[in-house]
Amino acid sequence: MIAIRNLVRLFICSIIIIPIIQAKLLVFTHSYNRPDFIEIQYKTFKKFLHDDYEFIVFNDGSSEHDARAIAAICASLGIRCIRIPQEIHDRPYLFRLAREGWHSPCVRCANVVQYSLNEYGFKHDDLVMIIDSDMFLIKDFCVRDFLQGCALAGLDQERAGYHYLWNGLVFMDVKRLPEKETLNFNCGELFGVPVDVGGQTYYYMRAHPEVKVRYFDEINLIDLRCQACQSEPLHGSAGRIFQRICTHNAPLLERRSFDPATISFIQQNIYNSQFLVDNSFFHYRSGTNWDGQPSHVHAARTRVLLSYLDALLTK
Repeated sequence: MIAIRNLVRLFICSIIIIPIIQAKLLVFTHSYNRPDFIEIQYKTFKKFLHDDYEFIVFNDGSSEHDARAIAAICASLGIRCIRIPQEIHDRPYLFRLAREGWHSPCVRCANVVQYSLNEYGFKHDDLVMIIDSDMFLIKDFCVRDFLQGCALAGLDQERAGYHYLWNGLVFMDVKRLPEKETLNFNCGELFGVPVDVGGQTYYYMRAHPEVKVRYFDEINLIDLRCQACQSEPLHGSAGRIFQRICTHNAPLLERRSFDPATISFIQQNIYNSQFLVDNSFFHYRSGTNWDGQPSHVHAARTRVLLSYLDALLTK
């Protein structure tokens, strides 16, 4: 009898404990051709991300060489690596307009983001983060604390008055999302207006105004050489705060809470880049080289980035 009671207690405890153990943030990144960025993200998450999390890389290498390189770095770091079936880019996987190239960077990105959510994210009963492969966490951060009971958090994008969530950094509490399978990060058009990846989230947010969304602030850094030195924050209608800052303007950067090391990094980087969420995330931008820059440009930018991050990681 005692043995039976003990088994019952053990069973009840297991029911209570299992959901607690499974409560975890899944971090999704989608890698195309920069396996070196995976290790950087891995190290910065390990240093600064204060959630109980699992980092998952979705391998979208379009060549066998890139796919093997991505898989190899994940294996060396013990990261779960999920191969994106390349045939999804030829179906097409998501609705495509006649003018859209099925293998364009924007379309491929939309496909893999949606695939990762359909096959894994929406089946997870807790938090999910989507993060660009060239986005890096640079300060202590907790996604669960940031959400504060909201179902979604992201960067507001606006085209011709239509608002949607950009795909580059998104937090979601999946269990709080009604009809989660209808959340669509496709690109394309909204009522004839071209939109980038995430544009179709407009329809989900319109259909579910009850879903609480917390919006990110952002600072965009542009080498304008004084043309934007005196710019002040602009406030979007959805609560978005954004600013364009000339990279050489140290006083303005100081007023936006950048420390001396980060200001030095910004001024060496001299390229369109971005900080989000109270300067907690740095977005390298164009990491896959979709805009066709010469190889020496990214070699120089990567050297500066690694030097800056090495100093942060060894503090």
